[in-house]
Amino acid sequence: MPYNAQTGIYTSALPDAPLPPNLDTLSIYDFLFGPVFKPVGPGAVQRTEREGSVWLIDSVTGKTLTYEQAHERTLDIAKGFKKRGLEEGNTVVIFSPNEQVDYATGVWATFRLGGIVSCANPSYTAGELAYQLSMVHKYHPVKLVLASPESLADTLEACKKGCLPESSVILIREAYASSSDEIKNLARKFPTLDDIAREGRGVELPPLPKLKPKGLAFLSFSSGTTGLPKAVEIPHRCLIANVLQSTVHWSKRPFTRYDAKTKKGDVIAGVLPFFHIYGLVVVLHISVYNNTPVCVIPKFGLESFLGSIQKYKITSLYVVPPIMILLAKNDITKKFDLSSVRICMAGAAPLTIEIFQLFSRKFPKVLAGQGYGATESCTIITKFDVAGGSPGHSAGLVFPNTEVKIVSPEGKNLPPGGVGELWSRSPSNAIGYLANEKATKETWDEEGFLHSGDECYIDDNGHMFVVDRIKELIKGFLLDHPLVNDCAVIGIPDDYTGEKPKAFVALPPAEQVKLAKDPKLADEYIASIKKVVADNKIKYKHLAEVAFLPSIPSMFPPRAETPILRPRG
Repeated sequence: MPYNAQTGIYTSALPDAPLPPNLDTLSIYDFLFGPVFKPVGPGAVQRTEREGSVWLIDSVTGKTLTYEQAHERTLDIAKGFKKRGLEEGNTVVIFSPNEQVDYATGVWATFRLGGIVSCANPSYTAGELAYQLSMVHKYHPVKLVLASPESLADTLEACKKGCLPESSVILIREAYASSSDEIKNLARKFPTLDDIAREGRGVELPPLPKLKPKGLAFLSFSSGTTGLPKAVEIPHRCLIANVLQSTVHWSKRPFTRYDAKTKKGDVIAGVLPFFHIYGLVVVLHISVYNNTPVCVIPKFGLESFLGSIQKYKITSLYVVPPIMILLAKNDITKKFDLSSVRICMAGAAPLTIEIFQLFSRKFPKVLAGQGYGATESCTIITKFDVAGGSPGHSAGLVFPNTEVKIVSPEGKNLPPGGVGELWSRSPSNAIGYLANEKATKETWDEEGFLHSGDECYIDDNGHMFVVDRIKELIKGFLLDHPLVNDCAVIGIPDDYTGEKPKAFVALPPAEQVKLAKDPKLADEYIASIKKVVADNKIKYKHLAEVAFLPSIPSMFPPRAETPILRPRG
């Protein structure tokens, strides 16, 4: 394990990925569809032949797009976007599940015109979407909003709140035949991407815009660990770097008993939502760069997911821990042929040793593990050993081209075994939060290290472990509630989701007196606090528990009493 005791920096045992000399001005569109980058040096991994390769599969219809077809579709949509007024520096917001294959082509069409993409969680309320639209539009004008027919009503309400015209809305597809009459009638009033592509025929595209150094590709909203979500500024260079780092991680490790190396015939399960950085980078872009088809699955349902694995002979599953739990515990898996699966990686939430062991006992031939990353790092910082050497609850090895420190509260760099905050520096690191200089300076230091806020340690073999994560998922929102004088929100373990939010609330003094006199008021207070979150936030932010304290300690929860500390080892 490369560890420099003098600098306190951990690095990868693998060679760095060679990066394009024009990385700062290379767009993702040109990286995928332009001249093929030919790296040289110890970390060089040559891209496989893209001509004729299938890139995208629609799991519902079976429709496929080859590299050439994906490029043609991208250009047709770009022409339609141009006719609709999309210009360099404008933003396209996508508010949709992984619908068919046009989520990807809509992204790439935007890049062809020099635009920016901001993906929104399709489970957002109209209010949450309006916040994202308004925030982005203020600094990078939102010209178009791509929506699914099912989210159209919320989209229109959000556009109204965000002062965007209805004419900016485009449907990613037609309404399903099974959709309600209300949805179908509303959807008929708006063009689909098919319409936009037809409109664009005959439109001449301008030359590919010259990307400014560190030009933005994505404005990706973080989950809002403190108050309202923040827009992470992700340049094109970040995604390109993480893709190339990944090729080295997969190709330069020795393989043992697991048949894990990427090969012709592999198919990736595109079940993770592309609005999330994990789905957007790891599932979509790393796959198509390596000419490995992504089977796009619009919405997770266990039976339909298993059916897609069987039908399309999916080999690689990139999932979240709840899906691994379902696969490990549900006997319905026995009704499907899952023998094609060779790899299963969990991310976006901690994978416990118990879940890993359950899954591995049931699927002993599948290489399982997890990775660690963040929106702010444009995904991967560490990833499981593809040679099969990572302990199941480890978040893996430091990625190529990445430097990691484990830092104590006093600012001391810690050696193997020391528990502290993980800091990372990588060419994939984002450049900051949109219009939030304070949060940017708190998260990225002057040396370029990203401060994760997560307590971690690295063992003597280079495997990284997340020890604890203390979140304030919705504190900023709760503080507006009249019953909340102060609060803290933490994550507590959950067998299904991995973690769920619990709020500790300090009531105003007058309410504390009332509660002391009448303890039955507690249920009423808890219901009120839970309701305001449930009415305004998406489901994963709903409070599982609420507890009352006289006051909230400045260090919360106190280390000696924390109930959510995950033990090392």
